[in-house]
Amino acid sequence: MIGRQVLRWIAVGVSLNAALYGVYLLLSRALMGSVAAMTLTYASGVLLGFTLNRSIIFRFVGDNGAALVRYCLAYAAGYVIDFGALRLLSGGLGIPHEIVQGAMVALLAIGLFALQRYWVFRPRREGPTRGPGREPDAMTSPTSHEPAPPRPALSAEISDGAGDPRIRYRSPGPSKS
Repeated sequence: MIGRQVLRWIAVGVSLNAALYGVYLLLSRALMGSVAAMTLTYASGVLLGFTLNRSIIFRFVGDNGAALVRYCLAYAAGYVIDFGALRLLSGGLGIPHEIVQGAMVALLAIGLFALQRYWVFRPRREGPTRGPGREPDAMTSPTSHEPAPPRPALSAEISDGAGDPRIRYRSPGPSKS
């Protein structure tokens, strides 16, 4: 599954980042400074990227609001790193901003893919929702954060053949008494 995600991520990511980098170059040369152009294209990329990553790459089904918050937090961290690199490497050391920004697009993409795969759009966990080693909130769905539906109680009866049940067993669960 991760192989297909990586292929989709490459196709979508290269296309989106190439377009955003082109817009960055246009803006930074014609209309505004490099930091303002980076900020505008970064914010646009976050919104477009969330939609594309959620639906095409990770095919996420869950609480979109919570995923958007996690996505924005991941990209806010990426922005701080990008901003710092642009200021330090371009503003401080004199490296051309086009080179710094091009390198940051590539480096941040790798880290942000990992964050999206394992945190932002984390897949639904398989297996039991209770037991040793599970988080205290494991009774909530990992993608929707909605409480899991109650499990039906199991019951069994053994009869003497005349329809008179002698043994009754009811597992712990929601009672309908």
